Formats: sequence, C-alpha cells, structure tokens
Amino acid sequence: MKVPIPESEEQLIVDYIYLDFLIRALEEDRLSVRSIPFKIPEVYESLIDEHLKRLRADIVRARKQMRELKIKVIGPKKVNEDFVQYDYYAHGYEGNMRFWTAAMEYKGTKTLKRYFMSNSE
Repeated sequence: MKVPIPESEEQLIVDYIYLDFLIRALEEDRLSVRSIPFKIPEVYESLIDEHLKRLRADIVRARKQMRELKIKVIGPKKVNEDFVQYDYYAHGYEGNMRFWTAAMEYKGTKTLKRYFMSNSE
C-alpha cells in the first residue's frame, strides 16, 4: 500500500532496505568463505569485513535519520519464493513495500560494486 509521505522519505526507506539486504548477504558470504578451501581465506574475510563496516556505518546513519523522522521499518517477510515484503510506519501511516528477490539481487549487486569500486580510487 502506498503511503502519502515525501519522496525523499520513501527513498530513505528503500535505501535502508537495500543496506539491510547487502549486510545480510555479505554476512552470509563471510561465513561461506570460511568453509571454502581458499589458499589465503583471511584476505577475502578482511575484504568482506571492510565493506561490512562501511555498510553498517551507512545503515546507522539511515536509522538515525529515520528515527528523527519517526519512520520504522520491519522486515523482511518472505511473501513467496519470488517476493519479499518490508512493512513500514511513517507519520501515523502503515505501509509496505514488496520487492522481487531477483530484482533486489540485481540492484544489490550494482550497489555493492559501487562500494567495492570506490575503494580502489
């Protein structure tokens, strides 16, 4: 359901959702690195850890901004094998956003590439 909130606040909610998605994905990948027989797994773990720190700092800033605007996001809830839903509360309204998981992975990949590439400058 679409809630009558400013576009900037809606974008803040979407940004928060993607940050949460990326943190969950990288934490899962970090666990996978330990079980894969890399020659030097510490390098991959430290690379993931470095980007997790940046993502966590960004999500803390987003949470702070949402707290100031009295916005709360709850989720994810799996709707079915293809969709995930996040509920949110803003300015006395209750809304939800559904995301196609394949699209989230695609946009998440593009976003994560920006995080990884900005480090090489």
